[in-house]
Amino acid sequence: MLTRPFTRLVVAFGQRRVPPRRLVEEAILGTLILIPFGFLMGLIASRLCTKIKFKRIRSDIWTTIVVFCIGDILMEWLLPSLSCLPIVEEDSDEYYYTARWLFQSYGMFCPPDFPSSTTLLSPDATAILFSLRLVFLCLGVHLGESLCFVALTGGIATGKSTVGRLLVEYNYTNTSSASTSNKRKPKKAASSNAATSASQNGDDYKEGTVSLICADSIAHEILLPPSVLAHKNDSGDDDEVSKPSYTVQPRDSVYDLLVAAFEGHDILAPDETIDRVKMGAIVFRDPEKRRRMNKITHPRIFSLLLSKLVQKALFSSHDLVVADIPLLFESGKLSWLFAITICVVTDPKTQFERLQKRNPELSRQECEDRMSSQLPLEKKQKLADYVIDNSGNLDELSGQVEEVRRDIMGRLYGIGMSLLQMLLLIGGSTSIAVSSKFYSHLQE
Repeated sequence: MLTRPFTRLVVAFGQRRVPPRRLVEEAILGTLILIPFGFLMGLIASRLCTKIKFKRIRSDIWTTIVVFCIGDILMEWLLPSLSCLPIVEEDSDEYYYTARWLFQSYGMFCPPDFPSSTTLLSPDATAILFSLRLVFLCLGVHLGESLCFVALTGGIATGKSTVGRLLVEYNYTNTSSASTSNKRKPKKAASSNAATSASQNGDDYKEGTVSLICADSIAHEILLPPSVLAHKNDSGDDDEVSKPSYTVQPRDSVYDLLVAAFEGHDILAPDETIDRVKMGAIVFRDPEKRRRMNKITHPRIFSLLLSKLVQKALFSSHDLVVADIPLLFESGKLSWLFAITICVVTDPKTQFERLQKRNPELSRQECEDRMSSQLPLEKKQKLADYVIDNSGNLDELSGQVEEVRRDIMGRLYGIGMSLLQMLLLIGGSTSIAVSSKFYSHLQE
């Protein structure tokens, strides 16, 4: 290993106890150092698993190898780091919170004459501090692994919404052939009907469930006037069909900014809301006006999207958090946020026909303008981790979606053990062995 403490055996124990002040210091250092460090390790592990591919190595095997290697390195450092814990006189008034004290606290520096029976920790003290550090480290790793988002993108009218619907529909299907491996946590049913149906069929939990966030929905809602958002969100009426609720708050609206930016242009509907068809006709013909609109809307969409992604990742029971973002690569600021990107493509002729069928109010020129305003599908394919071809029928598309979902699960969870689970398993076993004096018997 790279530092001196790693050359010392982990079975070296002494008689030193842990004062209460040291426990407070460990709690503060764990919050300021171990949690961010664990968060970084979790992010690195997830990115190594998702961004590096080998043709001859299965995705779940590669993920397991990465998790094992990183987990082993962390465990090799965590326990020996306690063998050089600095000693400070209780009645000393000297300020000792220095860089040397910090490095020595985590085993990165150790005086050559330090180890002795009075300076080395007792097995009980070692177990206490090791368990405390393990908790903070695992908390950071959990946060880093949880923020492993999946982006669904593609060209206009290529079928992104259909792919997203197929991913979500899997949450409510009850198939006897559904795999039950690779589970990191129990899955709660997304609705009472789905839970009842699943329990009746014997399939209590499923892997690969998806929580979908649509960036288009956010983009549409922030165009509404604040008064409309406030009225809909705060309405106490029972008529949910005529008065739908929105996911954005009135303070998130960009209505006033857009009306001021496009003053003199006819962008309002008869009900004084922004007419997206009129707005689209203006911005898709004029790149300057499109940049002006994007400068107003994109920062707000990004902040709301990031907030929803974090909420879903930390509090949702689903395995995958997927964001449907049509302009992922065009934005230039969102790609780094996602560990995995899925691109839905189709041939240009089919794309044009679907766009005309979906938006019959658009002329042929307007359809071509909207298609040309985005990156070519060929470039998007090269930037994506997975490509789904939606040129065929629905059954073919469903098969591709299922294959991608299984491979993503393998890349994220390996053969069923995440980095967090490995640290808890090995670290917990080590803590029990230390506290039970197992290593002390070896030392004797």
